Amino acid sequence: MPLPNSILRVIGALSAILALSALAMCVASTLVAPHAVWIMFGFELLMVLAGVIGFQFARGPFQEGQGLTLVCVAAVTLLGGFFSYLATRGPGGIVFQRGAGPVSMVPWFAFRGTLGGLFVLLAAYAVLRRATAARAYFRRGLVASVLLLAVAAVLYLTRGSVGGLPDAVRGVIWAVCGILMLGAIAAAGHFFIRAFECGRLDEDLATREASATHP
Repeated sequence: MPLPNSILRVIGALSAILALSALAMCVASTLVAPHAVWIMFGFELLMVLAGVIGFQFARGPFQEGQGLTLVCVAAVTLLGGFFSYLATRGPGGIVFQRGAGPVSMVPWFAFRGTLGGLFVLLAAYAVLRRATAARAYFRRGLVASVLLLAVAAVLYLTRGSVGGLPDAVRGVIWAVCGILMLGAIAAAGHFFIRAFECGRLDEDLATREASATHP
């Protein structure tokens, strides 16, 4: 089932933004910075390739695996952006100067996270539009994800209070929260993967039925 042209144009525009911004950072991390940061260059180069694949997808190829292609682009954008950002944090990291102080890379990291999130949403749309069962699994995955975020938020907000408790009590709290978080991660992963599988299986079934009807 082909995606609407408007969605393909959005994917093409986002992919071009990703590729061009990563290419600019490739140059910045090797030629503009006080010293070359090759780790950052490597991750930025991966994002250039992901942007090229996304742009090609918007033009027609890779349509047999729409959701998977977009998820791969999203994963490279999110993980590549994160590790590229980490390369700027420690000694030897890239430092751009503005006046007397260094320029913060946090806005750049947030920009990459936003791009990756948009690709995730587009991948979800590409799959969920094909199957009702996929939408049900996707909703369950969202519930598990909310549970995971809620437990993580509670741990973060109460970290000071928990730190003052006896070791045994603190250990029980961390163990229970850890089990809840691992369970939520497993459930979310299962439901999201199952949602994508339902979308693909329904499409394959429709293709086989069409072939049987019109040999």
